[in-house]
Order: sequence, then structure tokens, then C-alpha cells
Amino acid sequence: AEVQARQSFALLYLHIGTLIGVFLVPWLCTKLGRRKTMLLCFLGGPCSVLLVATLAKDFTSLLLLSPLMSLFGIGLSAAFVLYFPEIFPAKHRATGAGLSYNGGRIVAASFPFLTAFLIGSQGDVAKSIAQTSLFLALGAVALAFSPETKGLKLHGANET
Repeated sequence: AEVQARQSFALLYLHIGTLIGVFLVPWLCTKLGRRKTMLLCFLGGPCSVLLVATLAKDFTSLLLLSPLMSLFGIGLSAAFVLYFPEIFPAKHRATGAGLSYNGGRIVAASFPFLTAFLIGSQGDVAKSIAQTSLFLALGAVALAFSPETKGLKLHGANET
């Protein structure tokens, strides 16, 4: 019963980070721009995982630090919802946004298996989680080749 209660509290705290992320990140997208906000999430994600993996020494510290992970991780998806439709012309918007968003989800589905493999081969949970979270930083590299769309008119917005 205690394990289930702790799992419920941990999930609650992750959801708090999610809620903050889905409201804060779109606001930041309008203030800072899409690319700067996504860069913050791409780099903040691995940093938050590393922070939790190294500093969460007990259940209370885990609860206090874990919302940062979902803030950056789920917050990033809130930026994608704004950004992906803006980079595709009207006739390709739904397909382009859908493929971009869900293609990333398909790739990300392998990460729990990769993390488990690393834990099994290295025997270090914190190090293995930190290593796989560094793949988020690759998104920062992709941003260097991505346009900023803040303030731009949506492609084909006047088309019927």
C-alpha cells in the first residue's frame, strides 16, 4: 500500500510539472520565440534528468525535483504544437505536422529499452538515465537548421 501511495504522489508531482510546462512553454514561445524556447527545453530536459538522478537522495527530494523533468519534456511538446503547423504550407500542414510529431514519438519509444540496456550493462541507473536523456540535446542541433516562425504569417492562411 505504501508503494502504491508513493507511486501516486510521484505521478501527481510529475503531472504538476506537466501542467506548468503546457502553460508556460507556449507563453515563452510568444515572448522569446519558438526556437529559443525549444532550445531551453532541449537543454533543460537532460539537465533536469541529471539533476534528479544525482540530487534526489530520498523520496521528498525526488518529489520536489521531478516536476522539472516533465516541465521540460512535456512542455517541449507544447512548443511543437505551435511550431510544426507554422513550418509547413497549408496543403502539407496536417501531414507534415503529424509526421514530425509522431515520428519523434516513434523514435522516443525505443528510449526506455535503451535505458534498460544501459542499466543492465553498466549497472548504474543514474548514469544510464543521464546518457539517454542527452539525446534530447540533439534537438538543439536540429534547431540550428530550423526557421524561427514567431510573428510570421501562417503559410497559406488566406487560401481556401
